[in-house]
Amino acid sequence: MDWKRGEFTISTDKSRLQFDVIQSFLANDSYWAKTRTPEQTRTAIENSICFGLYHDDQQIGFARVVSDQATFAYLGDVFVLNEFVASSIYELLLSFSLYNTILSQQF
Repeated sequence: MDWKRGEFTISTDKSRLQFDVIQSFLANDSYWAKTRTPEQTRTAIENSICFGLYHDDQQIGFARVVSDQATFAYLGDVFVLNEFVASSIYELLLSFSLYNTILSQQF
């Protein structure tokens, strides 16, 4: 499922995720996942509801939700590349991650 706002797109399509962008940010720029291996990141993505944030076709952000899709949802690994933080596009990513139709039945 895709949502567009201007030149930005949020997608739950895992085939669009750019793994190198995600792993690079987590390993180099996050404080919480510096020691996570690529294999651990792949497993986490496979077992989560993922949201890719794109500017044109370039991935600029990511969020993943771990949920039983009935009673809880845990939001993790949220980031927007530094050059896009000033645009406040991260607010759109958080909003769609928390309130999209997949999870709306839980809250």
